[in-house]
Amino acid sequence: MGKYFFFAVTFLCLSSQQGNAQRVIELGIKPTELLFLNTEVNFAMGNMKNRYGIFLSYRPSTQNSGVVKSGGSGAAGGYGQNHFNKLYTSYTLGVYQKIYFKRMWGLFLETDIFYRNWNFEKKQAKFSNAEGYRFSGLRTENVNVYGLKILAGKTLFLTQKKVRTKVYLDIFAGFGIRYKEAVYETFNGYVYDIYYDYKKDLFYYFQPTPQLGVKLGILKIR
Repeated sequence: MGKYFFFAVTFLCLSSQQGNAQRVIELGIKPTELLFLNTEVNFAMGNMKNRYGIFLSYRPSTQNSGVVKSGGSGAAGGYGQNHFNKLYTSYTLGVYQKIYFKRMWGLFLETDIFYRNWNFEKKQAKFSNAEGYRFSGLRTENVNVYGLKILAGKTLFLTQKKVRTKVYLDIFAGFGIRYKEAVYETFNGYVYDIYYDYKKDLFYYFQPTPQLGVKLGILKIR
């Protein structure tokens, strides 16, 4: 509960700093997130040069049991690419600041701070990795992710500039860093080919991430 209170208070404090300069409202989604079954929306207030916002996302689980498909590398021997794991339900809460460069209209720098949770409870699952982490059994998993993203991008208006309600497209790229706390519980199953009635695995690690995407939204000038 504390983390949600922190994000809410942070957003309200940052927004209040705009005072009478608040004359822009921004509402958008990230279509690229839909490729991972994730729906992310954002809302921001401010002016044409500086905005503070909040973003939320949710991804439902679409798999109740089965073989987990993953890729890449991580603390758990490759079992760390959560967006490939359809057993997970996921939600995200974050805040961001978006600053436009004064003499280069349309170019912006954005900083995102977020918390994300991945979880599922008591699902029959199997993950095979001959040289790393592997398991087969009844699983409960909970992964807490704390992240920071620095993005640079450009805003393209898809409607006439004279109208007060504009449709826009943000194209952005950047980098991020994430700290993950993963708790894996196995019941009546195998971990590293050894049978356990119950086994609890803990992993803590940092993960750098490249960022690339688009945001589609509506901007209203008050």
